[in-house]
Amino acid sequence: MWVHDPGVYLMSSGLPHLEDPNRPGSSLVVYARGWNPGTDRHRRDPDLRGDDFVEHLHLTDQPIPLITTLRTAAAAGYPWLHLTVRSDIYDVRVTRVRHQS
Repeated sequence: MWVHDPGVYLMSSGLPHLEDPNRPGSSLVVYARGWNPGTDRHRRDPDLRGDDFVEHLHLTDQPIPLITTLRTAAAAGYPWLHLTVRSDIYDVRVTRVRHQS
């Protein structure tokens, strides 16, 4: 799941539950670079339309399942996932280098 709450992050909704070892009872989350609550909790982006949403990134949708893309990318040395957000669409891609802004 792609979540915008305090911060912007990815979180699994799968089973078994991925628990955060530093916060028992909480789900493990991976914050977007520059969007964690410790650095810019009140950041707002017009394309994200405010706060508090969840967008499900379906891993098994066809024709090419996202999980296949992620596994293939990781095996080939592409460790970074990039979400590009626009007002009406988002794009998911993988890269070898971290986006520089």
